[in-house]
Amino acid sequence: MHTRTLPKVGFDRFVTLEWADYALDLALTNQSPQKLREWLAPQIAGHYALRKTTNTLSNLWVIPYPETERLRQRGLELAQSLSPHERIVLHWGMALANFSLFRLTTQAIGKLLRLQGDFRTQEITMRVLEQNNVDSTIVRSVARIIQSISAWGIIDKVGQQYRQITVINLNDPAVIEWLLEIVLCSQPTRHLSLVDLVRANELFPFEVATQSRAIVHTSSRFAVTLEGLDRETVGLSL
Repeated sequence: MHTRTLPKVGFDRFVTLEWADYALDLALTNQSPQKLREWLAPQIAGHYALRKTTNTLSNLWVIPYPETERLRQRGLELAQSLSPHERIVLHWGMALANFSLFRLTTQAIGKLLRLQGDFRTQEITMRVLEQNNVDSTIVRSVARIIQSISAWGIIDKVGQQYRQITVINLNDPAVIEWLLEIVLCSQPTRHLSLVDLVRANELFPFEVATQSRAIVHTSSRFAVTLEGLDRETVGLSL
């Protein structure tokens, strides 16, 4: 039996929040990708574009990957206590968990926004390609990720540059805990310094630092060790 493995790209189509919400609703009710495809069909022109968009959304929520199924299940549980406009954090988290290119792209965006306050698509593409082979698929996919999160209201384009226009305050400790675990799961060693974890560039749309330190120290999901006099390292205790 073939085991699904996490894709190298995965997020290679423009995705609206409405489409992601519908995919999440299907996952909550154990519906099939075919229902997603039928719902998308009137909204997307062309068989190829419809198939690719259905695949992207199915891989986001509807069809689980064994490696991230536990995170997906917790995301589905969290969805039941969040209002519709708060669901963006769940889509962001699962995209980080399932699509390495989404993670690399948002890491590059978060870093440049922190350093200079804006970015161009070409700057992000160059940084992502430094960590991958030069591939036209990756170039197109980075552009579609940027277009998607712009449509989600996180960034906005002025001239040739993008700026962040929204910071989302997260108040639910369970959601913050879930996001931080996703960041750690993406690390080869599954460890980060506490400072780097709570300021992870890929979480740039969200205000998490205020509560994160307390959550990390009290959650059973994390193991904190002290290195030297003042450097705390966080790993997964699972």
